[in-house]
Amino acid sequence: EVAHLILEYDVWKGGKVPHGAKAHALSEKQHFYIEKDAKGLAAAMLMPDPDVRAVFAEFADRAQRAGMDRINTLRMTLAQIAEELEVSEQAAFYRALKLRLITTDDKRTLGY
Repeated sequence: EVAHLILEYDVWKGGKVPHGAKAHALSEKQHFYIEKDAKGLAAAMLMPDPDVRAVFAEFADRAQRAGMDRINTLRMTLAQIAEELEVSEQAAFYRALKLRLITTDDKRTLGY
């Protein structure tokens, strides 16, 4: 919700929702993009790029040196990101995907 307030500051600054801006007045497409933007900002605030990359690099490297296969390495690394940044593993997965640390093929293999 904080992301909505930041992204939609001009809408909310007057303390009143302008005509046509209420949720029921938005098209499905408008609502989709508003939610997508808010979720993207929330993910960036909760899981900053440098933090995710640092944890990913450290744990992926450690797992690979221990001889883990790619999928188990990814599972362990995503679990570590989730734990350190206090988010769900699914949120960690989608953030890593957005940052191109994992691929869409990994998405299918991991079952997300």
